[in-house]
Amino acid sequence: ITPKRSYAIKVQEDCTLPIGGSVIKKEDDRTITLTQGWNAIGYTPMTNLTVETALSDYFDQAEPGDVIKSHTEFAYFTKQGNTGRWRGSLQYMKPGEGYLMLRKSATPTSFTYPYYELASGNYQLSTINSQLSAPYKRNTMSVSATVVGFEPEEGDRLVAYADHEVVGNGVLSMEDEEFAAADGKPVFYLSIAGDTQQSIRFAIERDGEIVASSDMLMDFQANAVVGSPDEPTAINFMQASEEDGKWYTIGGVLLPQKPTQKGLYIHNGKKVVIK
Repeated sequence: ITPKRSYAIKVQEDCTLPIGGSVIKKEDDRTITLTQGWNAIGYTPMTNLTVETALSDYFDQAEPGDVIKSHTEFAYFTKQGNTGRWRGSLQYMKPGEGYLMLRKSATPTSFTYPYYELASGNYQLSTINSQLSAPYKRNTMSVSATVVGFEPEEGDRLVAYADHEVVGNGVLSMEDEEFAAADGKPVFYLSIAGDTQQSIRFAIERDGEIVASSDMLMDFQANAVVGSPDEPTAINFMQASEEDGKWYTIGGVLLPQKPTQKGLYIHNGKKVVIK
């Protein structure tokens, strides 16, 4: 096991796995080699660092379309003129977590993580035991999306569903320019998890209630990158009525009557669980 790479461990029951080791100081031990395509990389700093700081040595080699992702978040490298930046939901890289990096160039390269003394007190420490906010699935799909047919508000959540299960979500920040496309429209960044090919539907959640449902499907593809911060994919929505008294699937499909099968539905603009 090397700290230069990331790993996935399959267990039969939930558990805490302690990891032992020493602080990594040598430059060679902090240097990561990348080839074209997806690279499973480790993270050697013992502090939380912004993506910009952690990958500062990679800046000159980065190309638009390069992606760095954790299991639940991702950042996409964009460039305007000579100015490049990482944009997306992944804001900080953290010790104890592994990452996948997509390199577009066919030329192999390497970069070195920075090293900071923990005694400096200038950086936030992170616990090694990371907890996932959703059931872990081996693969994820990174989606940069805007919504059509619905006007989102600050704090709205774009939720992805597969067979009534939440498989990804992203919160909208209207004030953060990282979450805006080139035309100024707000962008949602979602890491959608899955193990097999499946159909994904979307809904907008506000204050715990579904206020809009998509009328389109997106096929899950492991490690796919759909859209970009400058050219996000568009997801079409229809607003859920709060007074029509009708029943809809979580994907917004109108049902002829109240459902009898167990599952999550929309009724009068709210999520309803049929048990």
